[in-house]
Amino acid sequence: MKRAHIEGLRKSDPITLSVLAQDLVRKPLVGVDPRSLADLFALADEESLPVDLKRDLCKFRDQMLREIADLPDGHVLQEWLDDVLQMEAGRVPVVLRTAILARTEDFNLRPVTQEKLAAVQGHFNETAAVAVEITKPQVRVVQKGPDVLSPEARKARRVATGKSRAPRVEKDPERSRWIKADLTERLSNYGGTGLKQSMLIAGAKHRAPWTDLQDVEVMTALRQLEKAGKVKKSVNRWALSHAW
Repeated sequence: MKRAHIEGLRKSDPITLSVLAQDLVRKPLVGVDPRSLADLFALADEESLPVDLKRDLCKFRDQMLREIADLPDGHVLQEWLDDVLQMEAGRVPVVLRTAILARTEDFNLRPVTQEKLAAVQGHFNETAAVAVEITKPQVRVVQKGPDVLSPEARKARRVATGKSRAPRVEKDPERSRWIKADLTERLSNYGGTGLKQSMLIAGAKHRAPWTDLQDVEVMTALRQLEKAGKVKKSVNRWALSHAW
């Protein structure tokens, strides 16, 4: 079974991590690659993360603990254990190790399952869990530019240098429709709490099928949705109108 995996979760800064984790934390256990599962478990213990992200990660971890305990004995559990054995032992935090090995206490486990659990235990014993190091976002140093020129001065400078005004690029209607659909889909998962504006922008740019999506395009789409009465903004957060 193909399971969702995003590499680099442990090396992401909090904002990027919030974007990357959004899709993963809504999947069931069997839909998440054990590598990503281990990373999210480890990150759930980080106190330096934003409150909203830590809450989502802790909620996800609690749900996954229940699903690990409920995985039926047989090929589903055995295949999942095989995937666990394929990843580096140091990647697996203590909480996840404990949950997996707790299955050894189940009654009447199949011999094959018992063998795989024993192999997993030996795998974990080889290496201790590695701590997470959250990447701090880089601080941008804004240098003061030249004084803002008046429209007349800019025109005179263009004439003097022989440069013409850059042509205005027409926006692609299909692009705008995609952005609006993506924004409403993501907001539908957050009810009345909504999402921070920075998260919406970063998420749209990450998920977009284009590499040149700009912040201003996302903000334009948000304002158009707001004008149409589909979304509302409050204290730098956006939510669907009917959710409030």
